[in-house]
Amino acid sequence: MGESSTNLITESRAHLWKHMDFMKLWFGQTISEFGSQVTGLALPLTAVLFLHATANEMGILKALQSVPFLFAFFAGVLSDRVRRRPLLVIADSGRFVLLSLIPLVVLFHGLKMWVLFAVVFGVGCLTVLFDISYQSYLPSVVTSSALVEGNSKLETTRAVSGIVGPAITGVLVQWLTAPFALLVDAGSYLVSVLSLVSIRSPETVPTSPNEQKIWMQIREGLTFVVRHSFLRSIVITTALGNFFSFGVTGAVMVLFAVRGIGMNASLLGVVYALDAIGAAAGAFTGGRLGKSVGVGWAIIIAQISSTIGGLLLPLAHRPVLVGFSFYVASGVLISFGAVAYNVNQVSARQAITPPHLLGRMTASVRFIIWGIIPFGSLVGGILGSHIGLRSTLAISAIGGILPVLWAVFSSIRSMKSVEVSS
Repeated sequence: MGESSTNLITESRAHLWKHMDFMKLWFGQTISEFGSQVTGLALPLTAVLFLHATANEMGILKALQSVPFLFAFFAGVLSDRVRRRPLLVIADSGRFVLLSLIPLVVLFHGLKMWVLFAVVFGVGCLTVLFDISYQSYLPSVVTSSALVEGNSKLETTRAVSGIVGPAITGVLVQWLTAPFALLVDAGSYLVSVLSLVSIRSPETVPTSPNEQKIWMQIREGLTFVVRHSFLRSIVITTALGNFFSFGVTGAVMVLFAVRGIGMNASLLGVVYALDAIGAAAGAFTGGRLGKSVGVGWAIIIAQISSTIGGLLLPLAHRPVLVGFSFYVASGVLISFGAVAYNVNQVSARQAITPPHLLGRMTASVRFIIWGIIPFGSLVGGILGSHIGLRSTLAISAIGGILPVLWAVFSSIRSMKSVEVSS
């Protein structure tokens, strides 16, 4: 009996714990997610503490992390034309090289904001390729019935790494300085590469015809998303949430924590670590919530949690411990909502999409929901410079109510369970 058959049997008997290829994939992502948590804090701190960035510069930096998702369609077409695992290896290898450049440039006293901008954009392009290929690759490793469990475990990884990573990052930044702390993330991508190349599950080349014109393939994927009521509603809900949360708020929240509240790197690391408690809860309960109240209402409840968390953030104020408490409470609610939301909506998207369209479906969704973030980031930077950081956070928090309203009155609430596409 081949390894792929054995994996299917062990998957059905013991879920995914004895599925060796999934465990390799999960291990690699665990290490990579830990490293990403380091970069998530060390990168903006490099700009704020090392380069003394302004609110506008922080907005641009945040925007450049998401601008590459505007080119997601091409990554989706590529993902549907070739095997996805080699694309994952290429993306992680490239991210290792780019992140290693920042501390190298620092050694030669050449780090400027434009260097940071260039590296962030390059890493963003490779992240687009990785994320689209990764979500399309998972159904090749596990069966459709295990998608929710697989996504839950991967989100659990993200949550646990979020608890450990930021706390250690604060210490690393204090000890190594922010630019050199990025080497931890660079190393994590090498571990992910080794895990990916060790996977033995056969992956067939997608059946989408290579001779079909790229624009026709892009249109096919986008049309599928636009015409499917659930996918269309999820895209609008997520895009609205991302514009305000990741875009406007994301551009100024670290700046506000450091300059408005007075937090240092270590305290910010603790904040991020405690926020991950909410993410862990979302990972553990997201699938169960979907089964108990239905996938649609689980998505709505998760979005409500994130919105309440966003409303708390502009209320943070000095002294530092009071501001710290508001940041933690806000982060726990936002993290819980974000993870529970993704466990349900990503699993539903993967299950209802035909295999040959997975890459382009993911690309179409990512193009919109992540492509809108740069505009939110630029708006956040401009608002932060003109009306102040707290007022910017308040406007963003109020705007965060819109995705809840859309989700409640859309077709999302009618989705009862994950339906497997034939």
